[in-house]
Amino acid sequence: MKQIMVVMLALGIGFAANAQPKVNGNIGQLRPRVYVAPPVYPVYPRLGMGYGFGYGYAPGFRYSPFYSPFNDPFYRGYRYQSVPQELQLEIDDINNDFDYRIAEARRDKSVSGKERRQHVRDLKNQRENALIDAKRAYYKSMRSSRSEG
Repeated sequence: MKQIMVVMLALGIGFAANAQPKVNGNIGQLRPRVYVAPPVYPVYPRLGMGYGFGYGYAPGFRYSPFYSPFNDPFYRGYRYQSVPQELQLEIDDINNDFDYRIAEARRDKSVSGKERRQHVRDLKNQRENALIDAKRAYYKSMRSSRSEG
């Protein structure tokens, strides 16, 4: 009876070990690599003159008449247009200034750790408020300059 139990236990451990996922030398890579490619739109042959006769394009135009930027996954739309350069420079300046102040606050060993952490939190809040104020002032000035001119 003991021998049957030992054989059953050995078979159970063997089957359990065999059921584990296989790793073929690639320790950190268990999933297949996924490649993302841009969509391919069909290009129709030029049939006819290109001005309404047949299905061709007008001379010089090589894009599909069915192309729409809204079907293009790389078209980011109006919401994601770039930030104006002046505003971006001001945002970078504020971030650099507060990054330096935060680094100095973390290096300041004359105060306790609790006070240092509180000072860093205060500086981060000040940075967020300064960024919001800079954006608000920039867009307010843009709005007022448009209404004047």
